[in-house]
Amino acid sequence: MISGTRILVAGLVGGAIMFCWGAVSHMALPIGDMGIESLPGEQSLLPQMKTAIPQHGFYFFPGMDKQNATEEQQKAWEEKYKAGPRGILIFDPAGGEAMSVGQLCTEFVSNVLACLVLAVVLAQVCAGVVGRVLFGAGLGLFAWLCIDVSYWNWYRFPGMFTLGQMLDQMIGGLVSALAISLVLGRPRHAPLSPGA
Repeated sequence: MISGTRILVAGLVGGAIMFCWGAVSHMALPIGDMGIESLPGEQSLLPQMKTAIPQHGFYFFPGMDKQNATEEQQKAWEEKYKAGPRGILIFDPAGGEAMSVGQLCTEFVSNVLACLVLAVVLAQVCAGVVGRVLFGAGLGLFAWLCIDVSYWNWYRFPGMFTLGQMLDQMIGGLVSALAISLVLGRPRHAPLSPGA
């Protein structure tokens, strides 16, 4: 049985490794920027957008009030959607730092919490380091298939962005699972035999 303290330490170490991997993938490698492009016509568009969109939010266009839409409004929206343009926009009219201390802290805490969950799961896995590392990479792939592929499918996220997210999630899961596995050590209980 692996102690709670060891699991906690493994989660902290894994979170630190995942945070470092995020820095590498977004700052040193092109993985974090795959499929992201600058907005064409930014100089003329941004002032108009700032005037037209006064609040920070997640916007879907063409828009429709789905709760109160009549059948006629639904059909009209479907025609607008087919004709295009269509998309999503995450917009904040206020300025801010590109990489604030608060954002870095939030990222680090979320990475540690994710790796604490991973450490709890890997502590239950009756496999050696290689098995646990493959399990961690598999969980990264699971998250990518559940989240990023859906964004690509429904919101038309670019294919290269989606591919970059797959690499980021799988490698992040792999390196953090490796760190966690090394801290956890070898499993101390044998797997159940069939029929046990």
